[in-house]
Amino acid sequence: MPPSVVPPRSRLKAFASRLASSLAGETVPRRPRVTLSPKLRTIYAIGDVHGHLDALLRLERVIAEDASVREGPSLTILLGDYVDRGPRSADTLAHLSRPATGLPRLCLCGNHEAAMQDFLQRPGLQHPWLGMGGIETLAAYGIDIAHVFSTYRKRPDRLLALLAEAIPAEQIGFLKALPALAANDRFVFVHAGVRPGVAPDRQRDDDLLWIREPFLSRGPEWGERIVVHGHSVTKTISLIKGRIGIDRDAHRTGELLALRLGEDGMFTLSSEA
Repeated sequence: MPPSVVPPRSRLKAFASRLASSLAGETVPRRPRVTLSPKLRTIYAIGDVHGHLDALLRLERVIAEDASVREGPSLTILLGDYVDRGPRSADTLAHLSRPATGLPRLCLCGNHEAAMQDFLQRPGLQHPWLGMGGIETLAAYGIDIAHVFSTYRKRPDRLLALLAEAIPAEQIGFLKALPALAANDRFVFVHAGVRPGVAPDRQRDDDLLWIREPFLSRGPEWGERIVVHGHSVTKTISLIKGRIGIDRDAHRTGELLALRLGEDGMFTLSSEA
C-alpha cells in the first residue's frame, strides 16, 4: 500500500508561511514587477484558470474578436492559478508557456504556480502542494506520485531527474519567470491582493500571491488606484473598496470571465458567450 500523499489542509497555512519566509530571504529572488506601457488603450484581465484550457481558449477567441474592433494597443493579463483542480493543467501550462499568437498576453504568478515550483525544487510526500491539486497535475504529466516516492524514496537525485524529464524545461522556466505584479497609473494587477496601506513597490511576494484578509475587507487603501485580483471567489464582479475580484470559481463552474478595462469604462466578457 503506497504512503499517503495528501497532507492535511491544516498544513497549507504553515506552508504558505514557510514559503513566504523563503521568498522574503535571499535564497529566492523576488519575482519581477511589470510597469505597463502608457500606450495601452485596452486591458483584458482573466481570473483563475485552474486547468480549464477549453474555457480559456474560448475566452481568448472572444477577447480577440472584441479587441479587433477597438482602437489602439491591447493586452491580456492572466492573474495566476493556471494549474491544479481542473482537467487540463499540463496542457494549460504548455499553452501559456508558448508565445501568444495575435493579442499579446502577460501571465502573472499565482499561489498554485509558486507551490508547484517549490515542490519541483523540494519534492516530498507531505508537501502541501499535493493537497492543493498537485497530485492531479502530476498525473497529467504521467506521474503517479505515490508510486514514484515508493520507488525512489532513497534516491532523491533520481526523483528530481524524473520530474525534470516529465515536465518540459520551457514550462519550468515559465513558472520561475512569472511576475508577481503589473501596474500602470490607474490599476494594479496581482493574483491575491496587497497589504493595505503599503505602496505597490514595497509589497512582499507572499502577500501578492496568498493574502486574503485584511485585504478583502479593507482593500488596498491607496486612494483612487484600483487593484484587480483573483484568488478569492466572488459571485459578482464589482468595485469594492478599491479592488475588483474576478475569480469566478472556474474549477467548479467551468466558466471563465475577463474584465475589459478601457477608456470607455469596465465590461465583462465570458467564455460561455
